[in-house]
Order: sequence, then structure tokens, then C-alpha cells
Amino acid sequence: MEIYEENVQKFKNTVNPLFDEIESITLIDIPKGDVKRLKAVERDFLTKKKVLEANASDFSNYLSRTCTVESNIENISLKKKISSIEFNVQEFLCKLNESIQEIEDNETEVSSVASGSSRISAHSSVISVKLQAEAEAAKTKALFAEKEAQLKREKAEFEENEAIRRAVAERRKADLQSELQLLKTKEEEAIAIVKAETFEGSVHSIGNKSVLSNFPVILHHLRKRLQLF
Repeated sequence: MEIYEENVQKFKNTVNPLFDEIESITLIDIPKGDVKRLKAVERDFLTKKKVLEANASDFSNYLSRTCTVESNIENISLKKKISSIEFNVQEFLCKLNESIQEIEDNETEVSSVASGSSRISAHSSVISVKLQAEAEAAKTKALFAEKEAQLKREKAEFEENEAIRRAVAERRKADLQSELQLLKTKEEEAIAIVKAETFEGSVHSIGNKSVLSNFPVILHHLRKRLQLF
């Protein structure tokens, strides 16, 4: 258990700072600048995202292989965290691409300012890109809503199985307690028979017939009770 906790902490020390860095980037406004600068931002962000995904995948695989109650709960929490940040990641990338496309379209529009038809075409292109970006964002949101629902179903199933396991354990505990009580009673009856038989032998040796006359009935009664178990 100590080794498991050490490994989990090592993974968290690697993964959590990456989560925080990615999340902080997605929450800031898209930086202003030319296309070259924005594409550099995009490349750097995608590199960080790839590193996070690789480390999170390693962490999740380790938790799956461990397969304990604690590791399963930890894995559910990790997957939920991944799902919660993924929508922000996709939204940030869409906005970044939209800014790049808008700058490129504006540069195209400036270069063809003499042509009214070119300006209209460039404007239509910007609108088309925006609509496409919104559609992709909606699809991404729906995808991760479905993943979140699946994780909730898995969590509910896991909690249900845990409740069943606890109920079975409690029932077995009660059965064992009953068996122990029966065994104790049986032990007391057996000891009583041994004592009675020993006493009967002692009485025989001294020839006390008045005492012996009641012993067969007593012994029969004790043996009959013992057979009930």
C-alpha cells in the first residue's frame, strides 16, 4: 500500500502541474499578434497538451492495473478531470485558429482592396470559418457530455457493486456469529455428557443404585440434545 501511495504521488507531481498549466492557458485571452506568432503559440500549446495526455495515460493505466477500490476511485477522478479540461482545450484551439484565419483573411482582403467582390468573398470566408468553428465546438461539447455521462454511469455501477459486497460481508459475518454460538452450545452439551458419563462410572464403582437409577434418562436426554446440532 505504501508503494502504491508513493507511485500515485509521483504521477500527481508530474500530471497536476501540467493540468494547471494547460488550464491557465485556456483561460487567458487569445494573444494579439501576427499569424507567425499565433501559430507559434499553437505549436507550444499542442506540445504541452501532448505531454499531458501521455503522462495522464500512463497514470490511468497504472491505476487500472492496480485494480483496488482506492485506485478505481482515483482513476474515475482522473478521467473526470481530463474530461472537464478537454472542452476548454478544444474551445481555446478553435478560438486560436479563428484568430489566425481572421488575420489571414484580413491580409487577403487588404491585398485585394481594389476588388469589391474580393472583399465580399473574404468576409463570407470569415463568417464561414466562424460558423464552422461554432459547429465543431458544439460537437466537441456533445462528445464530452456523453463521456461525462458514461463516467457517471460507471461510478454509479461501482458504488452499487460496493454496496452489494458490503451486504454480503455483513450477512456472512452474521452467519459466522450464529455458527460460533451453536458451536459453543454444542461444546457445553458435550462437556456435560462427558462429566455425566464419568460420574456414572464413579457411582458404579461404589455401587450406589439409588443414584444410578436416574442416569440413563439424563444421559439419553443430553445425547439427544447434542444430536440436534
